[in-house]
Amino acid sequence: MDYSRLISDAWRVTWRYKYLWILGLFAAQGGGCSGTANFNTSSFRLPGSDQDPLGMIADLQQWAQSHWVFIGALLAGLVALAFVFFVISIIATAGLIAGVDDAAGRHPEARLGAAWHRGLACFWRLLGMWILVGLIVLVVIAILVAIFVVPMGISAANNRDVGGAGVVAAVLIGIVMFFALVPVAIALNIVMEWAARALVLENTGVVASLARGWRLFRTNIGPSLLVWLISIVLSIGAGIAIAVVAFAAAIPAGVLLAASWGDIGTTVMAALGVLGLLVVAGLLAIKAVWSTYFSAYWTLAFGQLTGPRSPAPAPAGPPYYQPGSNPWESPPPPPHWAAPPRE
Repeated sequence: MDYSRLISDAWRVTWRYKYLWILGLFAAQGGGCSGTANFNTSSFRLPGSDQDPLGMIADLQQWAQSHWVFIGALLAGLVALAFVFFVISIIATAGLIAGVDDAAGRHPEARLGAAWHRGLACFWRLLGMWILVGLIVLVVIAILVAIFVVPMGISAANNRDVGGAGVVAAVLIGIVMFFALVPVAIALNIVMEWAARALVLENTGVVASLARGWRLFRTNIGPSLLVWLISIVLSIGAGIAIAVVAFAAAIPAGVLLAASWGDIGTTVMAALGVLGLLVVAGLLAIKAVWSTYFSAYWTLAFGQLTGPRSPAPAPAGPPYYQPGSNPWESPPPPPHWAAPPRE
């Protein structure tokens, strides 16, 4: 596997096919969707809240009892909105994998609509795979907790003193279990990445996709771990870059607050609001690019490990990479499994 080319190819696909950023914004990798809300509560006071904290609690209870319909409707709306975003995130995750594969393989139908429809076709299978793996993980955690907690609970119920030795033994067992679960979690993460791409790109079922992901990991343990490790390093680098951008964005807010000498009026609040919106928009854009890049990274790695699939016909017109229309001087070669353009 050519790791340097894998990193550069993932960035080329991410940068050239910017419509994938729309899917990356909602994809489950990196959180699926994100947003920030800021509420100014400095002018909100309940009667008696300044003098009596108990009075504030009583007022809140009274307000909640008198507005229970509004609270219920708000909670129902939030649950419905969360469900909609969850559904969109699953479709976007599958669509992003399909869109990257279409773009990297020079498929002539590489468009946002085609990627979305392919993701929509994979919705139920990808959801089923996530649910199945989630249930398995919950069962394993429940068994481990039972093994760890039940003996101590039985001893306490029988009025037996566990003692310092028992506590130390329990702590040591917990530490050993934690470090034993770390490699399992890493392997599960890699298997899920391969399985999701097998499900979308090879059109396999839920169990077959998980089996495919496990076989791919088992037969390529070294490359799989190295791909995962490189992704962690890249994630740390991206996180540092985001932190630097966020810190730089906080400097104008601090200067604005210092210049106002504590007198936060309408103008200052409006400026802070505009700055906050710009920061949120910038973070959403970074999240979209981030998710697109890492999805492309794992999708191209899957293509390198699995070898050639059915090559797509070369599109008519200009070559896959347009020279002179981007920062690269000459058109780079297509991914390893892509068919060369027809003469």
